Amino acid sequence: MSAARLVLMRHGRSLWNAEQRFTGWADVDLDHLGVCEAVAAAERLRTDGVRPTVVHSSKLVRAARTADIVVQTLGLVDVCVERSWRLNERHYGALQGMTLAEANRRFGSERVARWRRSAAARPPQPTDEGRPVRAESFADVVERVEPWWRFRVVPALQRGTTVLVVAHGTTVRALLRHVESLDNEAAARVEVPTGRPLVYEWLPGTTVDGLYRRLSGE
Repeated sequence: MSAARLVLMRHGRSLWNAEQRFTGWADVDLDHLGVCEAVAAAERLRTDGVRPTVVHSSKLVRAARTADIVVQTLGLVDVCVERSWRLNERHYGALQGMTLAEANRRFGSERVARWRRSAAARPPQPTDEGRPVRAESFADVVERVEPWWRFRVVPALQRGTTVLVVAHGTTVRALLRHVESLDNEAAARVEVPTGRPLVYEWLPGTTVDGLYRRLSGE
């Protein structure tokens, strides 16, 4: 059986990434650079000889479109992208739609920094009480991603499959807890650039998840 590989990737740059806005569950598309990043990511995988046979993305357009561009660029004609809300970005509550500068002015830079990079802190709840989703901490995101990881990714890797996951900064961090053996606090502080695939080889080990060796990526 060939060695299984896992590719984790944040979507290409979005329109709100370019403006440094908290995007969360807002369904914002890629900008021109984001499209170029998605194409470049696919070409990098081609150069490295990585050809996914299973592809997952969130249901938000910036991740879904990035995954579609990678699939099309690599010519993966038999691969359908599976999309799950569990891979959606963290819900940023009242911060959603604000620029970082606006949030710092309104709430103070120290509080905003804690909401962004602390594992347990949640941003303020949205003022619209009709919204169905509450503001999330990093730990909340870890909790919703966990069953998806256990039942969708781990079995595929155990079968020797090459899996590509296109998600968001926070959900990629949640997955890096497993592949980099990080605790919540360390994972919450990892910087995840847009449009750059992280490629790992899955090494069957004594743990449920196995062990991982990074092959490429920053």
